[in-house]
Amino acid sequence: MNVLIIGGTRFIGPCVVHLLLKKGHDVTVFHREKTSSVLSENVRHIYGDRKQLAIHTEEKSATTCT
Repeated sequence: MNVLIIGGTRFIGPCVVHLLLKKGHDVTVFHREKTSSVLSENVRHIYGDRKQLAIHTEEKSATTCT
């Protein structure tokens, strides 16, 4: 399954990302790139502000199953 996580670099995010990858999911993390976090190289990143999600619609659709 393709999974988009908004945030994902702090608090429980890295643990959730790790578990999803371990279960074989494709993970994309949408974040501001302001927090350094060690995420797997298998994670796709989209950088931006969640208050402006509409700007990133095209990038998000690449992660959505149809």
